[in-house]
Parts: sequence; structure tokens; C-alpha cells
Amino acid sequence: MARIPVMKPSLRTARTFIAPIVRGDAAARSVKPTLDFYGSAAWKKVRLEVQRACGRTCQGCGKADTRIYVDHIVELRDGGAPLDRGNLIGLCAVCHGKKTARERAKREAQHA
Repeated sequence: MARIPVMKPSLRTARTFIAPIVRGDAAARSVKPTLDFYGSAAWKKVRLEVQRACGRTCQGCGKADTRIYVDHIVELRDGGAPLDRGNLIGLCAVCHGKKTARERAKREAQHA
């Protein structure tokens, strides 16, 4: 009985490593610790209410059809009310970053 010749595999194993995406100085920044509060059902509910009220429009610059970050006007570490709708504002990523930087600078100036 004749044997059927078998070819050895010619394909190599594919490399499946995915390199991390690095944008600007993101790799140099540390991960911001978050409070357990931000995982609570109460926070998720009020955050969704604020996002819906904004209609995907930034309340800082007016940019429309964008991701909205719900931010505390008076930050929690500065005594702001965590779930008070009057202390919450919907901001785009740029406005949120600028506001956070301003608040951080104010806090650092007070401790200097």
C-alpha cells in the first residue's frame, strides 16, 4: 500500500503581541486613583441624568455631539456635594482637563 506524501507546515506561528498605544506623555503619567463612590449605583444614576440633560453638549465650550464627562463644580476634596445636581456639570474632555488643571493649581497655590 502506497503512502500519501505529507508536506511539513510552511507557516510560522503568528506574533500576537499587541504593543501599548502611547500618546504624548501618557506613559509618564500615573494612573489616577478613583474613589469607590464612582462605582456606586447612586453616582451612575446621577451621572446618566446629567449626561442626558446636557444632550451630548459641553456646558463649558458648547461643543456638540461629544463624550460628556460629569464633573463636580466644587470638587469632593474641596467639600463639594457628591450627588447634588447643582454641583455637577457636563464637560467635554478638553474643558474637563482644563478645569481639573485650574483646580489643582489653585490647591497647590494655597499649600505653597
